Amino acid sequence: MAGFPLARILISNNVTATERQRILRLANDRDVAVSSVTHPEVEQISSLRNPEGVLAIAEIPARENSLAPFAYPALYFWQINDPGNLGTILRTALWFDIKTILLSPESVDIYGPKVVRSAMGSFFRLTLQTAVELQQIEMISERDKATLWAADMSGAVEKPIIKNDRFILAFGSESHGLPPEILQRTAGVLGIEKFGYGESLNLAVAVGIMLNLIRQK
Repeated sequence: MAGFPLARILISNNVTATERQRILRLANDRDVAVSSVTHPEVEQISSLRNPEGVLAIAEIPARENSLAPFAYPALYFWQINDPGNLGTILRTALWFDIKTILLSPESVDIYGPKVVRSAMGSFFRLTLQTAVELQQIEMISERDKATLWAADMSGAVEKPIIKNDRFILAFGSESHGLPPEILQRTAGVLGIEKFGYGESLNLAVAVGIMLNLIRQK
């Protein structure tokens, strides 16, 4: 699992023999320890109501909170607090070949159980950095000669001219959006055209629409 070293795999005693042998072979190839547990123990450990019977214990990468150079494109999220939304965003970002996810302070725990479940494995192919302040975003964009864009209801709905993948696209929470300090420092503010009714879009939906717009050739 890229970037997440596995410490141990737990297998419930209700997993089929065929599936157990397959997991044991994979674990042996990667020198990962395997422990057999009872299904009640799996239910106690897992946050799922009906766990499938296989759990993995992985180490959170040390790169968290590091602002070392990272791959582009990147998305920056300001104080988002819905774990299900964040997990869906990670899956969507991976689909559109986003490389890095940056989260501001006071955002949802990116390693919370609901985020991990809804991300469906996206963690293992994305660089994740948390507690990234606005001032750091400005420093990063200058350091890497990256363009900072913002998504906001007030933005233009035309497709932006983004010359290469070295960009950061910022999103705010559904409740409060992005602060003026971000909107005033970007190369442009992008919006999504509204055809009907409603106060706002779900954040994960908005991310998908915006990425589809800007990633089109």
